[in-house]
Amino acid sequence: MSGEILVLLSALFYGAASVAIVQGRGAKGHDNGLLLSVLLTAVISGLIWLRFGHVGLEQFETAEGRWGLLIFALAGMFSIVFGRISLYVSTERLGAVRASILRRLTPVFAVPFAFVILGTVPGLRETIGGAIVLAAVLLFFGPAGRLPPGALSGYIWAVGSAAFYAMAYCLRSLGMESIPAPAFGTFVGAMTGVGWLSIRAGIRRGGRGSVMRSLAQNGRWQWLAALSLSIGQMLQFFALSSASVPVVAVLGTLEVIFAAALATHLAGNSRQPKARIVLCVGLALIGTALLVR
Repeated sequence: MSGEILVLLSALFYGAASVAIVQGRGAKGHDNGLLLSVLLTAVISGLIWLRFGHVGLEQFETAEGRWGLLIFALAGMFSIVFGRISLYVSTERLGAVRASILRRLTPVFAVPFAFVILGTVPGLRETIGGAIVLAAVLLFFGPAGRLPPGALSGYIWAVGSAAFYAMAYCLRSLGMESIPAPAFGTFVGAMTGVGWLSIRAGIRRGGRGSVMRSLAQNGRWQWLAALSLSIGQMLQFFALSSASVPVVAVLGTLEVIFAAALATHLAGNSRQPKARIVLCVGLALIGTALLVR
C-alpha cells in the first residue's frame, strides 16, 4: 500500500479520534481515555521499534547517547503529556472541527522554535506559509464578539496544544541527531507520559489502584479515541517508509476535513458555517504546503 494512502487513512483516524473525544466527554472526574491513549501509543510504538528498529544498549554508555535519551524524554513531556492533555481539553471544549483547525498553527510555532533550538533560519516561503495559516485561523474566528461564552479557554488550550507539539517536533529532531530511531524516540516519550499521568492519577485519586480504576472506567468512545490516535500514529510511521515527509505532513492536515465530515454525520450539526470552514481548511492546506520542505 502506498504511503499516500496510508497517510490519508492516518488523517481519517485522527479525525475520528477528535470526534470520539467530543462524544466521550462529560464523565466528571474522568480523563476521557487520555491515559489509555498514551498507554496504547507506548505499546504500539514499542512494538514497531522492536520489529523495525534496533538501538543497542551500548549507545547509552556514551554522553551523546544519554543526551539523546534525555531529549526524547523531554519531547515526550511536550507531546504526550502537555500536547495531548491540551488536545483533549480543547477538543472537549471547542469540538472536533474548531480544535483541529487551531492545531494547524503547529507549523507556525515550529518555525521560531526550530530557529532557537536547531539554528534553522526561516526563508521567504516559510514566512509566507505561516502568514497564510494565521490568516486561516483568524478568518475562522471571525469578529471577537461572536465567540461563544466560555470558549476563550478552549482556544487557549488549542493554541497551547499546537505550541507544545511544535516544541516536541523540534526536540525530537534534536534527539534524532544522537539516536536516529524515531520509533524508539516515540516509545521513550510515550513511556515518560505513562509515568507522569500514572503518578498524577495516583495523587489525585489517592492510591495505586486509581490507575486501574481510571482504565476500567473507559467506555466505547474512550477506546475509540485511544485506538484511533494510536493507529493514526502507527500509519504515519509506515507512510514515511514510502512517502516523503512533505507529502505526509500536507496530507495529514486533511484531518480537519475528516473531523468535520464525521462530526456533521454523527451529530447532525447543520449550524457549522460550511463555506467558511472549507475556505479556512483550504488556506491552512496551502500554508502548510509552503511551510514543509
